[in-house]
Amino acid sequence: MKSETWLKIINILSWAIRAFTILFSGFMLVLFIGQDFQLLSDVEVAMFVFIPLLYLIGGIVSLFRELIGGLMLFVSVVGFNIANNIGNSNGVIDFPFWFLLIPAFMIVVHWAFTKQSGNTQKSVSD
Repeated sequence: MKSETWLKIINILSWAIRAFTILFSGFMLVLFIGQDFQLLSDVEVAMFVFIPLLYLIGGIVSLFRELIGGLMLFVSVVGFNIANNIGNSNGVIDFPFWFLLIPAFMIVVHWAFTKQSGNTQKSVSD
């Protein structure tokens, strides 16, 4: 009984994290709609591809394939930060949007937990 309750809590958190990734990506895409893309540099275009686009795709993929989606989220955040640091002319290495690694980590941990426990087909409604 205790294990089933724990699994339901984990599943609810997992779905909340997936919803966050998709909503955040949608919000970022809305911010970019008003941009004049002719004025963007190559680095800014790369940053646009990594965070809103690849992050959104990773969030959607994580609905069906947790491991692949979580890894796509991770790659998108790391790629964004690499592009940001390449384009940063003041020589300071920073890591903006580090908090976006949290959903990627949580999705991969959920995948590992459900894979280990053998409950890959359980859903929130069960």
